[in-house]
Amino acid sequence: MDEKRIKEVLTGRYIHHGNIILLVPTGVGKTYIATSMTVEVLTQGPTALYITGNDFIAECQNKD
Repeated sequence: MDEKRIKEVLTGRYIHHGNIILLVPTGVGKTYIATSMTVEVLTQGPTALYITGNDFIAECQNKD
């Protein structure tokens, strides 16, 4: 992942435009990045939800 993009995401500006989904290869550090993003978002006031890709897909399938 591009360091500039990570720093931009950590500003939290995306929160006002919608959700974010991390789709990156194995070993990049998705959990670390997602946890850091969640902590940063929580310091700015909004709530956050962290789920795995499998759980996200299951939730989408249950909405039908």
